[in-house]
Amino acid sequence: MAVGYVARNTATQEILDCGHRCISRRGTNNIAEYTAILMACDVAEKLKPKEVVIYTDSQLVLRQLQGAYAVRNARLRELHRMAVMRLRKLRATVRWHPREDGDGPLADELASYHYKEALAHARDNS
Repeated sequence: MAVGYVARNTATQEILDCGHRCISRRGTNNIAEYTAILMACDVAEKLKPKEVVIYTDSQLVLRQLQGAYAVRNARLRELHRMAVMRLRKLRATVRWHPREDGDGPLADELASYHYKEALAHARDNS
């Protein structure tokens, strides 16, 4: 499983950074969502923008970050704790948008590219 991210200047729409990361062969979508949020925090800490808005296409993760839903899975609880701590430090806002909107398709393409690249590498080393 891989995740992708896109960091954009909201005033100019310029892409400031984008990337992808392989996270696990057996990860869940929620693990990927939390990992992407933590990656966005990494980028925001590096770029130091005045305002940080992070978009997710997971309503569940958004509601968990807002405290409306409980986090029952132990592995997710740790990712949730780290995300909440870092989002507070950045004074970041997390918003939901449909997967097809905004930079969602580009982030998906980046994640897909990385996943295909990792599979090809694994096959070459078999």
